[in-house]
Parts: sequence; C-alpha cells; structure tokens
Amino acid sequence: MHSPDHRAARLSAFDAFAGELTRARIADVECGGLIAGEEIDALDALARRVWRDVNDWGAAMATIETSGIAPFDPSRAAALVLETVFDEALAPDPWRVLSAALDLARAA
Repeated sequence: MHSPDHRAARLSAFDAFAGELTRARIADVECGGLIAGEEIDALDALARRVWRDVNDWGAAMATIETSGIAPFDPSRAAALVLETVFDEALAPDPWRVLSAALDLARAA
C-alpha cells in the first residue's frame, strides 16, 4: 500500500499538468475547457489501460521460463511504453498528463 503523502504528490502533479493542458486548450479555442476535460478523461483512461495491459504482460511472462533474465518489471515496462510509443505521438502537455495519470494508476 502506498502512503497518503505519495498519493497526494501524484494527485498534485496530475492536477498541475491537467491545469496546464486546460489553459493551453482554452487559449487555443473558444470551448477549450470542454475539449481539455474530455482529453484529460481520455488520457486518464489510456493510462489505466496501459497499466492493466502491462500487468497482463507480466502475468503472461510468469508462465514463460526466463531463468537467468531479470524479472519482469511492470513499472519499467509502462515507462518504456510511455517513452517509446507516446513520446512522439503526443504534444508535451498531453504527454505530461498521461505520465501523471500513469503514476496514479501505478499507485492505485
């Protein structure tokens, strides 16, 4: 179980990045706040799915003989997915929201 202080820090980071994204969207378009809210919800859902999928990979890896190789690390795998798949696919603000949402999903 994770300490409340760590959870609060993760929530604070998520809120800060979500606020940055919202402000950027509001500056871009008239209804940017609505767009940002939907985008933040989608990024949060994506982060939770990445975390679930990575854990499913870990369960599958547990059935494969891997002697002599480091154990599967879901946190490391999730970070690598974020860096390799989404780094170029997302602009910086949404990427930071996704990263913070992934931190929250990991801590749940």
